[in-house]
Amino acid sequence: MEIAEIPAGDSAVSVHGADQPGSVGGVRERLLTPGRMDGDAYRSIARHWLTGVAIVTSRNADGVPVGLTMSAVTPLSLAPPMFLICLDLASGTLLAIEASKSFAINFIGRDGAAVCKSFARKGGDKFTGVTSRIGEVGVPILDEAIAHVECVLHDTFVAGDHKIIIGLAVSGNVSEGEPLAYFRGAFQQLGP
Repeated sequence: MEIAEIPAGDSAVSVHGADQPGSVGGVRERLLTPGRMDGDAYRSIARHWLTGVAIVTSRNADGVPVGLTMSAVTPLSLAPPMFLICLDLASGTLLAIEASKSFAINFIGRDGAAVCKSFARKGGDKFTGVTSRIGEVGVPILDEAIAHVECVLHDTFVAGDHKIIIGLAVSGNVSEGEPLAYFRGAFQQLGP
């Protein structure tokens, strides 16, 4: 079996079985053609993935609290405990996380659609009318959360138009309540 070297940025990736019909080595160029899947098709597919809803909070370089609503949250590792979030490269919250080196993931309860809509908008003071406290790592913890985890920045990676943020979990808590869900472009309540 041949192993082909396929350039990937400044490095190379070995692809096993590159000599086989239909292998990644044989179709990589066709598959990675820019614009192969347009944004509308991508969003339509992604909207069919049921997720929970979180508000990621941090503080910018001036100490001002910032945050945004997101569903791109993943528990990553148990040892050490880590979470992964993905933020748009143009996000002010991304800049704040990189400056403060810390963030919190606030998992929002089933009645939290209004606060999620507030944090989903661009600009303005998203914390007006929102009750929060400052957590162990110096970032806001929202009272609306049914669970939260505080993280310190561990690593980052650029992937397309987003940055993958890996946070080392240092503190957190769970309270009662059911989660708010997001499906087909809308907030959903699970169960009766």
